[in-house]
Amino acid sequence: MEHKNVKPQSFFPWLGQSLLDLIVKFGKWLLDTIWIFVKAFINIFVSAYKIILKVALKIYNWFKNWITTFIKGNWKTRLSYLVMGSSHLFNGQIVKGLIFLVLQAVFLLFMFLPKGGVYWLSQFNIFDVPGGDGFKWIGDVGQTTSYVLNDPGFGKPIQITALTGLNASNSMLVMLYAVATLIIIVGIFLLYNANIKDAYRTQVLKQENRHVKSFKEDAKALFDEKFHITILSFPMLTILVFNILPLIFMILLAFTNASRDFFPPAKRFAWTGLDTFAQLFGGSAAWSHALGDILKWTIVWAIVATLTNYLGGMILALIINKKGIHLKKLWRILFVISIAIPQFITLTMMARFIGQNGPVMNALVRLGWIDRAVNLFGKTSSARLTVILVNMWVGVPYTMLITSGILMNIPEELYESARIDGAGPVRQFVSITLPYMLFVTGPYLITQFIGNMNNFNVIFFLTGGGPDQTVGGVTYGKTDLLITWLYDLTIDGVQKQYSMGSAIGIVSFVISAFVSLVMYSRSSAETQEGDFA
Repeated sequence: MEHKNVKPQSFFPWLGQSLLDLIVKFGKWLLDTIWIFVKAFINIFVSAYKIILKVALKIYNWFKNWITTFIKGNWKTRLSYLVMGSSHLFNGQIVKGLIFLVLQAVFLLFMFLPKGGVYWLSQFNIFDVPGGDGFKWIGDVGQTTSYVLNDPGFGKPIQITALTGLNASNSMLVMLYAVATLIIIVGIFLLYNANIKDAYRTQVLKQENRHVKSFKEDAKALFDEKFHITILSFPMLTILVFNILPLIFMILLAFTNASRDFFPPAKRFAWTGLDTFAQLFGGSAAWSHALGDILKWTIVWAIVATLTNYLGGMILALIINKKGIHLKKLWRILFVISIAIPQFITLTMMARFIGQNGPVMNALVRLGWIDRAVNLFGKTSSARLTVILVNMWVGVPYTMLITSGILMNIPEELYESARIDGAGPVRQFVSITLPYMLFVTGPYLITQFIGNMNNFNVIFFLTGGGPDQTVGGVTYGKTDLLITWLYDLTIDGVQKQYSMGSAIGIVSFVISAFVSLVMYSRSSAETQEGDFA
């Protein structure tokens, strides 16, 4: 068989074809990515519709079972609809009945005592009609006192009405206690439902002459087959008090006008509906411009910071793990030093080190490499490039540590087969190392992306969000992320825009949750589970 000499393709046509193929692949990938997000956005409304239907069906089934149980129940079971624990008391379950009865009594006492649950709900004013000023104020203004002054110049008394502040409501406390009251109502409703179910279950067991568990047996079960309920109750209680309650409070705050001018104790704040979100998304040109500018930089920063740290850490791990490299442990220790010290120390030191009056600029001026010290944080482009490079210095060692162990577990036979087929180091990395790493570290990569979207430390300690820019009275930094802008608006700023900060927090959460769910559903760890097993 004769072999014909194949003329190798010249360099420039090969390069042009490669670039064209790369552009086509990138275009397809971009269109697929856009379509994925569009489908995910549509699926949000479809899922919301399904959830609403499921919730409505569950409520209907509960109400139907509630009525059915009342009809089929005896007088003891029906009495438990009015007085919790009464059925248990008449059935001889004294301890369990007393527990239900005491909980109901405590709940009613809490609700109807002065400054109790009913009072806080009445001050909530969420369903009230707006007043003459167009606001639904949260809480009351307190008592007023009238003073009568005699003015000798006019010859008649003048009446002045002033607010004394007595019993004036603190809107923040009203909202917090009202939300806590609603959570308590939900909890007592669940107990009420459990009371009815248990009463009916006891009735059925007695009618069938079956054994009814005593309180001692129920308590023993909590440390045996129901131990998971016992052990999880304490964490759930702390999550409810320290996570869910503040989260609901923060979300509700976004629907008010809470700010420096409308915040206790100086003044109450009021419900404003969707006004805050309307300002952010077009109602106010200044706010929408600031949000758009910061959101674009947040997404660009998250993508660049994630890719540079991921690829940089992987390449660094490959270099250190390469055969022939001596003192591997020493190299790892040297790179890990940057993450061994708390970030607020290293980043603050770095900000001073490369600042306009820092030692780096002074050394460059003395060496004659630059005419005068440059403020890297004074311009948008240099500030953003600086935070990306410093973030690599801080973040690359993390990825290096994670990927080092994974690289050691890649079968060497894959590389040997690739070398036999003529694959070079770059081809081996693209075809073997990178797919394996993405498969194993896909969830970690998504976590890093979301973490970089909320990377408060690097931005705050390096640039403080600057350089600052003011548009229409709204001030923000050109390196600000959503999280740092939120901090500036609520804690570090002058205006104390609490409602706006809460709205931005909700927007940040929605974006983070949406992106993370979409990315994870498309990651190889989810779609190709077991392929590398």
